[in-house]
Amino acid sequence: MTPREELTNRIHRDVNEYQESARERFKELWEQELISEAHLHQLYIDAKMIGQAVRDALSSHQNYPEEVTEIYVYSLFDKYKESFETKFDKIKKLKAKKERRKSVLINTINDLKSMFKMPLKSAPENQGLKIEEEENQSGKILH
Repeated sequence: MTPREELTNRIHRDVNEYQESARERFKELWEQELISEAHLHQLYIDAKMIGQAVRDALSSHQNYPEEVTEIYVYSLFDKYKESFETKFDKIKKLKAKKERRKSVLINTINDLKSMFKMPLKSAPENQGLKIEEEENQSGKILH
């Protein structure tokens, strides 16, 4: 195998591995309902376009030395990967924000539930009732 063929195979393998990894990650986000099906489809199209752009870059640099081709193609590939990683990060931040909001809402609901379940005796506004009940039980006449 020639050095050019080895480089081409390595680049194809790296692109395919990254595309598969990206597909799996975006599929997980879709399953968690963090992205829509249409958004997922668009991301798949973007991933295919990345692969095609890298293949085109390989083809257009056939007359250049392997080192030049490698630098050019991997810099292009890194640019696309960075774009995808930025998309992942934005979605993860939205997920974290939703989880924080959900947590605050759950805590607020639990606080409200505990306030409504507060026993009558411990409620500050009912302290007068407690004293009257104790006096009534001790035999004193209530006015």
